[in-house]
Amino acid sequence: MMFWYGDHGMGVGWAIVSTLIMLAVWGGVLALIVYAVRGAFYREGPNRYREGPNRPLSNAGQILAERFARGEIDADEYRARLDVIGGK
Repeated sequence: MMFWYGDHGMGVGWAIVSTLIMLAVWGGVLALIVYAVRGAFYREGPNRYREGPNRPLSNAGQILAERFARGEIDADEYRARLDVIGGK
């Protein structure tokens, strides 16, 4: 025998609550996936975007050359600092 509760069933309220819970769970799963992917491809700092997980970070010589190209330092200072870091 099946028991029917008449008007005292689950109702629309529980359907809305269960839908919101389902959306929260799937939203959390999606947030964890996004967080994991961002952790694999991004890092902190001025050069925080990488082209891939194995891309090496800029070394001192590259940073110095970029500063020289932007005009932040002159040629004499560039050569002096390059000598200090052992660049050619």
